[in-house]
Amino acid sequence: MSDDQTVCFTFSDDKDDYKDREVVLVSKISRIQVESVKDIKGNEMKAQSVSSKDFKSDNSNAPEITSAVVTDKNTIVLRIKGSINPATLEPDDFYITAGRDDRGQDIVITAWDALYDSDKSEISLSVNADIESNGTFNGKSLYLGLEDREDVDTENTFKQKLTIAASIKVSEDFKPLAKSIASAYYERGVGTVVFIELSEDLRLNHGDQLNQNDLFQFRVKVDGKTVDAKVYYYNAEREDNRGTDVDETSARFKVVMEENYRGDKVQVIFYRASKATIVDYSGNALDDFDFTKTVE
Repeated sequence: MSDDQTVCFTFSDDKDDYKDREVVLVSKISRIQVESVKDIKGNEMKAQSVSSKDFKSDNSNAPEITSAVVTDKNTIVLRIKGSINPATLEPDDFYITAGRDDRGQDIVITAWDALYDSDKSEISLSVNADIESNGTFNGKSLYLGLEDREDVDTENTFKQKLTIAASIKVSEDFKPLAKSIASAYYERGVGTVVFIELSEDLRLNHGDQLNQNDLFQFRVKVDGKTVDAKVYYYNAEREDNRGTDVDETSARFKVVMEENYRGDKVQVIFYRASKATIVDYSGNALDDFDFTKTVE
């Protein structure tokens, strides 16, 4: 079809299904004509007639998984070469691991649902694990293969089973996120300080104040009025300082305002620029956020 979809005609091999009790053999067909076919908007396709001289054997390859990426904490998207029959898509066909446990056994992540996007030739798997925004699970990289290459339910219209050359590493295409305001307090001699925890490290210099290109994407308001603020960035550290409300094992922004806003509501807004300047180490842009917290 013109939209790269496939229509499969199957003829019964049971004589009782035919009035003249003669089975239809493809080799005996001289011409196929298709007419009166409409799309969902009611547009009718022009009648088509195909001679048996133009029939071709199906020499296409079986559908093949070519890559896998994490796009959300519970979603892995597979890109495939070729197409599949959505009715055959089976999440149990896929085998996802995140390293091995202390006994040397695979740590298996289960796909409990699967959806097929024919326009993009992609399969989206919903999984039972919360994947980190850097594409790992419990600090370990993900790998994807097929549960049993000899027993795959997912196939294309021609009954060719989904394949994969070898187990592949799942890459990361996951937007970094701001989690929340971890703390907001007034410190004498410093001013009002707000810490915002992030889902992963960003491609910024640890401890540096943001430059003007990065800073203009932030808006800081106190009780609805915009105020001046400085924003600093810090990478995640190996250990958490238990003496603070901030989790130092998370990357974070530190927002500093000179005035004492104790008891006031501070709002920190981030709208990323059309050309993103704040990104993670995979080049994914920090997502917009808008948080409010009362200063202690």
